[in-house]
Amino acid sequence: MESDRLTEDHVIRCAGWSTQFARVRLIVQDDDVAVTIMDGNGDGAELETECWSRGPTGWVDICSSGGMVLGIGSVLDDGAMIASVGLAVPNEIVTVRFRGAIYECKSNDLGYWGFVHRVDDLNERPHVVG
Repeated sequence: MESDRLTEDHVIRCAGWSTQFARVRLIVQDDDVAVTIMDGNGDGAELETECWSRGPTGWVDICSSGGMVLGIGSVLDDGAMIASVGLAVPNEIVTVRFRGAIYECKSNDLGYWGFVHRVDDLNERPHVVG
């Protein structure tokens, strides 16, 4: 049975990345939606953000930003989720406000952070507070 968690191996294998060079820099998941930051050739020069959804047949890559440049609060949506990703000091807390609630997103050891949430109304947008 497919795992409830989206894994680095699944992201690389199912999205067609090179198993020799590609590196997953971040996975953030909210139940059955997730956002990833991918480093396609492992050198950090070009990063992509991918949105994932888990359905009856497992995790599926549903959209990609194609060579994004990370900046605080880059926002993506695909119709079922809203995501925000960015770069900060490693292990720093970035605060995101969404639907009147405050979420603390801790950047990983590389400094990448992310927020993802399932939505029904794409007029809702997360706001990076700090």
